[in-house]
Amino acid sequence: MITFEELKETKDKLKDAKALKNRLKNIESAYDKQTKFNRNLMQGLNKLISKYFTEKKKAYAHEYKDKAGKTTATLQISKAGIGKTSSWNTNITPFTELIDINAKEYSHSNNGLIGEVIINKDIYDKVHSHLSTNGQYILESLKEVYENNKIVPPDCNKLKLIINSSETEKDMLNVKGKTFIQIFDMGRCPTVSISTDEKHCDCRYNSEHVFRLNDIKLNDERNFVYSLYTEYHAKELNEALDKYLEETKERMDTWNKFNEELKEKLAKFLVLMEI
Repeated sequence: MITFEELKETKDKLKDAKALKNRLKNIESAYDKQTKFNRNLMQGLNKLISKYFTEKKKAYAHEYKDKAGKTTATLQISKAGIGKTSSWNTNITPFTELIDINAKEYSHSNNGLIGEVIINKDIYDKVHSHLSTNGQYILESLKEVYENNKIVPPDCNKLKLIINSSETEKDMLNVKGKTFIQIFDMGRCPTVSISTDEKHCDCRYNSEHVFRLNDIKLNDERNFVYSLYTEYHAKELNEALDKYLEETKERMDTWNKFNEELKEKLAKFLVLMEI
């Protein structure tokens, strides 16, 4: 088998592995990008809604009650934006996300402006009534854009594919059985792992975890075996990234269209607010 010293002397020096690492570094994870849209848009909408809120201090737009009829939370609008209070905290907690997946059974959970207001006609009408003409236009625009582009809450995408490791490579990696490429949305870019467990969640302390492509340093002798393995399997790893991008494309296209359409509709307000 080639040694690390021999590898350093070769002309190409892990050419395919380097190209793969550069490609991975430039792919923004679908989850990360959706999360940024989700939070940044809500932050901007809170500023706009509070600016065009017509009450002097705050308005109680809606009360949430339990089965016994006891008020457990309220939906409020104030100069802080729009959000909820709970039975133990009467200060408004503005929504931090446009659309959220927190469990509905918790009355204090913030299910996002879309989940709490836009898709609930009764609450939508109440919030709408407390806003100025401009504020109403902003809320109506959000409702229309959502109806045109049904965004869903950001979700970690997980992709698992078998990678064909030879017996020599398994010995080299000190693994037995099947090996898998696993791609997770866990940071700025997708995390690509090699594992021997099909159900493995990406944990570097798990005994089935072999290595993360994101972490290896190609010119470091300590990563030599992993670098060599990456070079030999660059084609399969690139194909896995292609599949990841294909599987996240529809969701990302919807978020991109939603973002662009909302920005276009609210352009004059965004300029005024410098957001």
